[in-house]
Amino acid sequence: MSASDEEIEKLKAKIKHELEPFINKILRMSDEDLLEFREEYKKFDEKCKDSLLLIMSFSLESDVKTLRTSIKEQIFLLYEYLGMVESVGDIIVNFLVMLLVANGKDFHINAPRIKHVYSLDDLEKTYVPLGHKLEFLRYYGIKTIPSIIDSNLRNDIAHFNFKIEKDKVTIRGKEVWEVVYPNLIKMNGAVEAVAFEVFRTLEEELGW
Repeated sequence: MSASDEEIEKLKAKIKHELEPFINKILRMSDEDLLEFREEYKKFDEKCKDSLLLIMSFSLESDVKTLRTSIKEQIFLLYEYLGMVESVGDIIVNFLVMLLVANGKDFHINAPRIKHVYSLDDLEKTYVPLGHKLEFLRYYGIKTIPSIIDSNLRNDIAHFNFKIEKDKVTIRGKEVWEVVYPNLIKMNGAVEAVAFEVFRTLEEELGW
């Protein structure tokens, strides 16, 4: 296993460790107490089937030499990251918020008045800044995923805060393949850990 593979496995193990206490509490709940969470899980599961596998098929096997020399590939990489955050990232973060809500943690939104979040619909039908949701996860000890889903980097890309020069694209003073490509690799590992390992295992243990 290469060094990068080892890093990803360590990353996934860290994510699972942070989620473990919240998953364990779900496993101890009665079927009656799990009714609402199960409905939200079904919605999450449908989103996984509809989009995650397709979106995760981005070109992680890109030749780094090509990324270094092709302006087209470097720009594509920027918007690949933006698309991942807006789609996969948002799906994962929203459901982790719901996991915490199911664990008795209150999450509030303004819509237009302050109200509690009870469902994925509450999160999706009202504008909730990504940074606000990530801070909520951090507050309760889920810190690794917010460190990977970089909302500031997402904003830099969305607001064109990068430079296109003769033979390279730079962002935050570094070449794009140095900043964005590693984050995509980590995000892919995080999505696998959450959607295809932690929650699939939970689903099996609950017999859903």
